[in-house]
Amino acid sequence: MDALVDTEVSVIAVPGSVLHSLDILPAGTWRVRFAEGTEARHMDIGYAWVRLEGKETILQVLFNNEGTQTVIGRFGLDGLLLEFDPGTKSFTPKVGLLPSLCPVSEENL
Repeated sequence: MDALVDTEVSVIAVPGSVLHSLDILPAGTWRVRFAEGTEARHMDIGYAWVRLEGKETILQVLFNNEGTQTVIGRFGLDGLLLEFDPGTKSFTPKVGLLPSLCPVSEENL
C-alpha cells in the first residue's frame, strides 16, 4: 500500500477499515493528538506485520479515521531501523542504538 512518511508523527496510522480488511484487530488504545493540534483522544491500536525496503517486523499501528492517508511515523521507521531523507525521498538503513554495557550488580538492579 502507498503511504506518506512523516517524521514529525509518532505512529503508523492506517484507516481502520483497511486494518480490519487485513484481519488486524484492535489490541488496546492510545491517547493521541492530531498534528494540527486538535484535541487529544483515545484511538484503537493493533499489531501488523510491516514490510518496507526489504526489512520487516511486527509494529503497532493506529486505527485512523476513514478517508485518511496511511502515514508512517518515527516509531515505524525506528522499528525497521530505517532513516528517511525527504530531499531524495529515499530510505537508508541505520544502526540500532543500545545502552552502554555495564556489569550487573546489586546496585543497578
